[in-house]
Amino acid sequence: MNNIGVGFDALIAQKANASPLKKKLNRWSLGKLIYPILLCRETFTFTPFQVTIEIDGVKQTLERVWFITISNQPYFGGGMKIAPEASPNDGELDLTIVSGLSKWKLLFLFISVFFGKHTELKEVHTLTGSNITIGSGEGVPVHADGDFAGVIDEDSELNVKILPDSWKMLNRSRWQKC
Repeated sequence: MNNIGVGFDALIAQKANASPLKKKLNRWSLGKLIYPILLCRETFTFTPFQVTIEIDGVKQTLERVWFITISNQPYFGGGMKIAPEASPNDGELDLTIVSGLSKWKLLFLFISVFFGKHTELKEVHTLTGSNITIGSGEGVPVHADGDFAGVIDEDSELNVKILPDSWKMLNRSRWQKC
């Protein structure tokens, strides 16, 4: 996996993949337009949620969360730099947590992500860890690399663990273990 999203971005991915409008836009190679269209529409109906998150044995509860992205590299969603410091070979997963911001500021955040500047906002928190568990009793959607992967609710939680040196990546000169 390159990234896993919990919350708002997972909802957008789920709705985009099921959208008849995306299929129509794809005919003209404009399918990616569905994401900003849905972002603008869903921003005003989405309700931020509460989660319990445990990172390497340290547990905390977060309020008014819009989304959490767990990344193993900086980019997702066609060039958005969601986790500017992420590296696939550092043995850590990078978390980007967006909470406590207004609906209008979320729209600004969307633009700033393309430049990796969203991490300068006080409502954006970045953490790292190798073993992550996320729970919520609110029915929060989850995506894995843009594909709907289920819902976190009172009966389930998301567990993500890094497996160091478990795959090889070709760089400019040779295969490198990551």
